[in-house]
Amino acid sequence: MLWVVMDVDPAINDLIRYIKPQGTILMMGVSEYKVNINTRDSLEKGLLLVGSSRSGRVDFKMPSK
Repeated sequence: MLWVVMDVDPAINDLIRYIKPQGTILMMGVSEYKVNINTRDSLEKGLLLVGSSRSGRVDFKMPSK
């Protein structure tokens, strides 16, 4: 497993390029900007991309009507 702190386009794509097939990349933190990820190579290699932040499930619940 490799990890990367978000907000760094080249670092994410370097990891995708060099990680072994069926590897896992853990993305930590939240970027203020859109981050380009090479989806073609990540899908070809069968990579698992996992995101993590300080937010929990309760932070994403929709209010009840």
